[in-house]
Amino acid sequence: MSLIEHYARQYRWRRWSEVYPYLGDLAETRVVNLGCGIGDQARDLSRLGARVLGVDGNQDFIAHAKPCPVAVGASRWTGCSTTMSSALTAPLRRRFSPIGRRGLV
Repeated sequence: MSLIEHYARQYRWRRWSEVYPYLGDLAETRVVNLGCGIGDQARDLSRLGARVLGVDGNQDFIAHAKPCPVAVGASRWTGCSTTMSSALTAPLRRRFSPIGRRGLV
């Protein structure tokens, strides 16, 4: 099993959809998903109206996340975009809304 397949299986049992209602209205909220992995949460949050930048240092994860139907170039803020970078050196030129991390989202 590849690491991407492993992450995809994890998504099924993590039940993120049960947490999302507690985040409130995400329309036009700018969110950075540091360590986005294969982009599953970034896609979910963008479908809820957030403008998401997924950041991960794994090139294979970013390549997998890019085919997201709402994905656009990382320089635009429409839906979901991705960039390969360490969380410490990510090119974050905008402000983002805090919505939590592990265990919350």
